[in-house]
Amino acid sequence: MVCDIEATMEAKNIGFNDAFNITKRKWSPYFVESQSIWMGLAYVKPKIVIDKCGAIMKKTVLYSLAIACVGAVLMWFLLKTSNADINLMFYFLYKGRWVLFAVSLIILVYHSWNILRTKAKTVFGYCYMRQFSLLPLFTLLINPTASFSTSFWGRFLPLAFLLMFITYYYFAFKIYSEHVKYVKRYFQLT
Repeated sequence: MVCDIEATMEAKNIGFNDAFNITKRKWSPYFVESQSIWMGLAYVKPKIVIDKCGAIMKKTVLYSLAIACVGAVLMWFLLKTSNADINLMFYFLYKGRWVLFAVSLIILVYHSWNILRTKAKTVFGYCYMRQFSLLPLFTLLINPTASFSTSFWGRFLPLAFLLMFITYYYFAFKIYSEHVKYVKRYFQLT
């Protein structure tokens, strides 16, 4: 917006106040309160923020869902066709979810503390704090009775949840990294 004010001042050879009013009118649709299904309908922010966060979360959700479904189906068929003990795998998966929960909670607290400590407000920081704060609870969706299930869905869903959790954390880390990079570049905070 600042660059647009300067460009308007130079192009039309007018003063700052006139250029500011013209630019403000031009940018006003971007500051209307909006919401996105990808961010959750409860979060109402200016359209410019919601559009950016919505694009980030749409990519995150769709890629995570696709990777989880394809990976879980491939893993399920691989385990079904091999002689591996699938019950043993689900036993370790169920026991390992508490380790995943603890590690993800520590990472989330560390990242959240860093975002809050910098006091720099970025779209990436907002997106991280709003969308990934409950991520450690995702590990609790791994079904403890999956090893006793003989149906496809009873064994498919825990694998899908695990893969989705891992890919979601990958995207959460990417969003956190973008926030840190943006803060270092524009706010000069270390």
